[in-house]
Amino acid sequence: MELKDRVADLMMDNFGHYAIEALFATSGDDQRLFLVMNLAPSIAVVSCHKQGSFSIQAMMDTLSILGSYAR
Repeated sequence: MELKDRVADLMMDNFGHYAIEALFATSGDDQRLFLVMNLAPSIAVVSCHKQGSFSIQAMMDTLSILGSYAR
């Protein structure tokens, strides 16, 4: 099983969420889109989890920063 298949699970893991946050921050646009698409079906569950909510917040911060560079 690959990392891409476990995005939601890792975002809710005590240590895995650090890996996903780092991966998201250093990935290219296509890879980020792929991660978000894999997360989409589970985003409600992840956002209600303590570590998951931190990961989603970090993901949104990364997207906000990248969006400001694109302008």
